[in-house]
Amino acid sequence: MRQADLKNTTQSAVDTSTPHVFFVSYRIRLDSVSGITNMELIQKTMTAAHMKQDRNTLPIPKPPYPNYLTIYTYRNNQLWDYQIIEHPLYKWVEAPDNNNKLSSKFITLKQAEFFIRLPVVGAQNKIGIFEILENKPTRELTSLGL
Repeated sequence: MRQADLKNTTQSAVDTSTPHVFFVSYRIRLDSVSGITNMELIQKTMTAAHMKQDRNTLPIPKPPYPNYLTIYTYRNNQLWDYQIIEHPLYKWVEAPDNNNKLSSKFITLKQAEFFIRLPVVGAQNKIGIFEILENKPTRELTSLGL
């Protein structure tokens, strides 16, 4: 399905008896003075559809990267699904060194954009996005009603 084929809908116009997919885009920034991550909603779109993959089950596994975001989907104030993604600002990259050998290093970006797809079934859905950084406490970055 192409992005141009999606129709914007409001929460009141959504038929909650059928499955929907919610597409949401964010801009994430690292404040250079405070070191705090801030998020800005860029766009949100909902369409009648269903995800190919079944929802994730508990317990939540440990991700393969030290810095990541966890997106929790709540349904009727109960945890219903989650996604784990690599943190958009903290990346491991591979590049050739001075001897033309591939080496990897950790970089921190000042800003990035990312999007997520979420299944929506039924009413009273919301998401919460949490930041998990190595050697720091977990922090909620944002929440959004669907």
